[in-house]
Amino acid sequence: VGSRLLRWLDATLEVAGITTTVVEARADNGGALAFYARHGFGETQRVRGYYEGQVDGVRMTRERGGGQAGTGAATTGR
Repeated sequence: VGSRLLRWLDATLEVAGITTTVVEARADNGGALAFYARHGFGETQRVRGYYEGQVDGVRMTRERGGGQAGTGAATTGR
């Protein structure tokens, strides 16, 4: 289901001309981090204590092919 949602999101972002996708997950959520990594996301930022002041947040970014980075960004997840 998650992979299908990302494919739908990619198609929607392509129509909108958005090339950058940013997601967030808890640093202790290995399943989510691995899922996003499998789909081409790389860690771009760690936010200390983001979740309830105790668990770091991990921001991950993916650039879609065919466009210049920075032409638009979409944020999803938390």
